[in-house]
Amino acid sequence: MKRLYSSPNPIAWIFKMIVAGLIGGFVLRMSQLQSVTVHDFTIAFASIPMVVILAAELVDKISDRFDYINITAKLLYGVSINSKKIKEEQAVRATFISVILAGAVFFMTLYVIANTITLNLASYSPGTLLSAAIIALYVVAPETGDDELLLMLWLAANVATGFQYFTVLGSLGGIL
Repeated sequence: MKRLYSSPNPIAWIFKMIVAGLIGGFVLRMSQLQSVTVHDFTIAFASIPMVVILAAELVDKISDRFDYINITAKLLYGVSINSKKIKEEQAVRATFISVILAGAVFFMTLYVIANTITLNLASYSPGTLLSAAIIALYVVAPETGDDELLLMLWLAANVATGFQYFTVLGSLGGIL
């Protein structure tokens, strides 16, 4: 059976790398200004329910699939197209989709960890903001959909805290 995707679009990879670098710079600058400690981050990251981590991994896999020209061309046009114009359009589309997905994951993670949503980011703890931002950065970064790096980081945070904050579903923002 022929694979639906062949190789990543280099233009999409470059666009996503630039966006991931900008988001990463913002995250690191925010962490520096808020004096986020490793302790704060570890506790906040370990308290994220497993279902949220698995959902973020799934969204990352979906986001990374849009980097492949053939799958997008197949979805949009019904055929495999490799023209330069289509590659450029697809690169912008892939980056835009990734940023939208990352924003949704960021706010979903904030909502689940803090059990509330507010536009005043100062009301969240620095560790919570950093945890949600790291997950969003992971979704935007190109070529991360092949490995479950986020799941490994979450597991490491839980091991470091002795599984004290481990939850499978959590309260999911008061829904459950």
